[in-house]
Amino acid sequence: MGLLTPALIVVVLMVGGMINGVLPISIAAEGQRRIKIEIDEMSATGYGTFPQFFETQDGRKHTVVVVGLSGVRATGLCGSGKARTPFGDYVLRVETRGDQRLQADDVKFAIENIDGADLAGGTLTLNRHDTAPDGTPVDSGHEGTLPITARSVLLDLHADVRWVTTSGLKLSAVDLTAGTDVKECF
Repeated sequence: MGLLTPALIVVVLMVGGMINGVLPISIAAEGQRRIKIEIDEMSATGYGTFPQFFETQDGRKHTVVVVGLSGVRATGLCGSGKARTPFGDYVLRVETRGDQRLQADDVKFAIENIDGADLAGGTLTLNRHDTAPDGTPVDSGHEGTLPITARSVLLDLHADVRWVTTSGLKLSAVDLTAGTDVKECF
């Protein structure tokens, strides 16, 4: 019991720090999933890289394009993905509470192909964060980047995403639910 108590205290402090956004964390996942994302408001800077290779367990190489988002800030976010299991459809759902923001320093997606993307809702603005004094949008991205702003957007993405990594994720504003009785965002 002597060694267990200090270790348990450290774990509790680390979990508390992650939940409150004091201790940033990194998350990584891989596989092929269809994801649904609903956003009331989001801003980020997008960037991409040259094609890379992803090797599966059987040794086959697949070409992927890594798309990155830095400085991600989102409110009214709901993201969900569904996986078929022998026990039924298992849904993982992530959403922000009220006006609180999801924050991530860097998010990367390795996309093998996109079969379709349905976009509906309000506005999606690319490379137009800044405006001239008369209100006209002006280019605002640094070379190799693409500022993105979205308001009231629904995105239903049918893609083979081979892996996702997230760093600097602050979870204080996020509810995470999973199970066979959880509903997708839309």
